[in-house]
Amino acid sequence: MDVDRRLDSEPTEDENRGGIAIANSAAIDDSADTAGGLARREDIAPRLIEGVVSAVDGYGTGYVGLVSFDQGELVAVGFRCGVIDGILDFVGRSAIDETDVAAFLGDLVDRAPGGVVARSPALASSILGGCILINQSLDRNDLRDRGELDRWITRTLGVDFRPRPFLASASEADPSAIPHVDLIERVREILDACPDWLDRSPLTAELAAEILLRERALPDPARDLGAYRYLFEHAIQKRLELDRRSLLWMSLVWSANDLPRRADAARTLAWQLSDPQHIVPSHPYIIELCTRSLAAAQLGLK
Repeated sequence: MDVDRRLDSEPTEDENRGGIAIANSAAIDDSADTAGGLARREDIAPRLIEGVVSAVDGYGTGYVGLVSFDQGELVAVGFRCGVIDGILDFVGRSAIDETDVAAFLGDLVDRAPGGVVARSPALASSILGGCILINQSLDRNDLRDRGELDRWITRTLGVDFRPRPFLASASEADPSAIPHVDLIERVREILDACPDWLDRSPLTAELAAEILLRERALPDPARDLGAYRYLFEHAIQKRLELDRRSLLWMSLVWSANDLPRRADAARTLAWQLSDPQHIVPSHPYIIELCTRSLAAAQLGLK
């Protein structure tokens, strides 16, 4: 068995977390009789049979899992990805059976923020392709075993795989599709679904402490207008590209999970956060992000 250990706490071969079945196990059975013949030829493209995409956490980090049938055997690869930095880490396994695949993908589910995942080979390959392009644009030299990464990508997606930027989907959103009043509700729905999307900067902790000492109350955008504006100008504004990309990632996950209302809201917000006229302290997303971040920081002080 070929195991490349990168992600923390990879399950051992005898661990079976269960709960994840291969999307099209029949595809494996149909190819069993070719395992010693054509399927072992290197010029036969791998067949992608399963894909898993997790939610992203407050740092813009999520997981992508791919399972393919290549050269007569099952191959599974997990990627830890960042919406800003692309592929951060990876682990691959080959010559495994369906039980190993279930355990492998189950581990990715366990790592997913809130346990939220979307099961879609097309989505998984699309998001991974976007992360590959991010790596290329950054010309990253810090990623270990670059050649090994390329090998796993080839074994799951093939040599002809051409990545496309999934972030481009923001252009499909209509910034005026959701009325302002409804947008406030949608923002809260999104941040309720992603509770760890918070600003954890030292400035947030400092302002939260000042509000708590002065008002002995939770932060309020009307009463604490000066603190909100200062936080926006010196911390929140700097992280909005992370939020924009995280919203795009999650819009694809929610769309795959048949949550169109939430997905549409995430796309709209992502579009707005790319437009300077919407990047103001009074934007509903920015107000809610400030409020939740300050409240969380206050909770940590008590």
